[in-house]
Amino acid sequence: MRNFIRAALGLALALALPRVVAAQQGAGTVTGQVTAAEGGAALEGITVSVEGTLLTTLTDARGQYTLRAVPAGTRTVLFRGIRRAPLQRIVTVAADAPTELAVALTERALVVEDLIVTASREIEARDAVPATVGVIGRETIDATRPHHPAELVRQVPGALVVDLGGEGNVMALRQPITYKPMYAFLEDGVPTRSTGFFNHNALYEVNIPNADRVEVLKGPATALYGSDAIGGVVNVLTRAPSARPSAELFVEGGRFGYARSLLSASTTTGSDGFRADLNITRYAGYRDGTKQERESGTLRWDHLLSGRSRVKSVLSYAHINSPGDGGSEVSRADFENDPQANYTPIAFRAVRAVRWSTAWEKLGERSGLQLTGYARYNSLDLLPAWQLTYDPEVWATSNYSLGLLAQGRRNLTTLNTTLIGGVDVDYSPGQYQSDSITFTQTSGIYRSYAKAGRLYDYDVTFFGVSPYLQAEVVPVPGVHVSGGLRYDRLGYDYENSLATPADRPAPPTGVHDPLVRRGEPQARRHLAGDPGRERLRLLPPELPGAEPGPALPPGLGGEHRGPRPRQGEELRARPPAPAAGAGGARALGVPHGHRG
Repeated sequence: MRNFIRAALGLALALALPRVVAAQQGAGTVTGQVTAAEGGAALEGITVSVEGTLLTTLTDARGQYTLRAVPAGTRTVLFRGIRRAPLQRIVTVAADAPTELAVALTERALVVEDLIVTASREIEARDAVPATVGVIGRETIDATRPHHPAELVRQVPGALVVDLGGEGNVMALRQPITYKPMYAFLEDGVPTRSTGFFNHNALYEVNIPNADRVEVLKGPATALYGSDAIGGVVNVLTRAPSARPSAELFVEGGRFGYARSLLSASTTTGSDGFRADLNITRYAGYRDGTKQERESGTLRWDHLLSGRSRVKSVLSYAHINSPGDGGSEVSRADFENDPQANYTPIAFRAVRAVRWSTAWEKLGERSGLQLTGYARYNSLDLLPAWQLTYDPEVWATSNYSLGLLAQGRRNLTTLNTTLIGGVDVDYSPGQYQSDSITFTQTSGIYRSYAKAGRLYDYDVTFFGVSPYLQAEVVPVPGVHVSGGLRYDRLGYDYENSLATPADRPAPPTGVHDPLVRRGEPQARRHLAGDPGRERLRLLPPELPGAEPGPALPPGLGGEHRGPRPRQGEELRARPPAPAAGAGGARALGVPHGHRG
């Protein structure tokens, strides 16, 4: 297996490096104005790019643009805009000299997003992707100004995001709603969470109202994105820096203490572009004890090294305080006479998410190389309202991650073939604690609570190395065929901190011990352990089928909900009795696609 990993890494570099030029032989500047063919009005927000390079910019309010560091020689300049037909112009760029290029774009009634990135982690023409991808552009995001991911993603046919209260959410793509790790959630191609700490609520950790666009890939994409992408991929793209200084402010307010501010500022100076986006939301809630707060922001820095290489760094932050599920169910009488009633005001959800990534990209004439390093931190403190009636407890879980995404691409003339190879590396230590609670209840309302005994307490480290290969072939014009192979080597390093069975506090009267109630003495013996601390390696089971995956201890996979007729009760998988010793999980994903 080590040889396979080395071979994948070597292929990723071999595909890219032979044609990647270390330095340009000379570069110039392309500048001009974009206007409407009907009347000659200046067009703002038109995307201008140079084919075969990483150079791209947007026109300003006067329709003007400037592209710097354009490699000298004959180049193709692309113009794209919303409700405008795309246009190509060929120019000859002289070294160390400006080239003027003014164009007029015609209006078109049918709007089709021309570029996507999720299918192969690179920009591709939408009609060249052998998969179904829904794209929500900036214009739609500005018109929607979503408070919840459901308001935006459900506009994609075949995609459903269910509002679970507060900002909680769960997704379905062309299949029934599931709380299982079936979808990969990305920001600029970087997973928002580790595979070992999946959370179906992950979309609330992304600053969607300030995003540039959202891309939804419907269907399996495991070869490129791993086991979380069995059902599909949601990639949220941050906004690029503007060519000239710009600022935006959107403020709104309403009843029950609702107020939201969306702020953006951006500029480009020389080879460096900067953008800052901020979302501050406050809502007192129309029901008792349902106050919600959100602060999220994104900082982006683009540094152009040359016309064919750049470095992009993104720092994202999200902090959410909300009730456990938006408020409890109420009786019919209260619904009709006292709709502000909330029986579980003690429930809460506190979320923090921080992500940093730096991506280096290099393009050759027929090849490319991307190296992305990232770090993440996620935490969740939760008192779930839906468990108060049968298994009351409070949770605290957190983890951080260090990772690397490496990918190389090579275009071949044989059958118009594109070969993509790379490797994903993820190291994610985390911890989980859970306590049973007692509470005071008057007039059917939970007034206060106190911790009564530790249920779970452990540290766990998830690690994974995943090489992959993919080929995309165009045997005849209009037909695209792709196939991929991925190997996931996953494992967990588990350290238990619970007391011995004799020292472990008994559950308070009226509170069920989930390990006893659900009849899992092996799990109890394992979690209680011997005196002191124990360390072991968990060996997740090999599961049949094309998409094997590990069974996770409680809390390791974030929140796991199960179906319940009334409230969407949140259930977490109780751990089996894992075998001690070194272990891991092996999984092969072989997705394929065809589009004619």
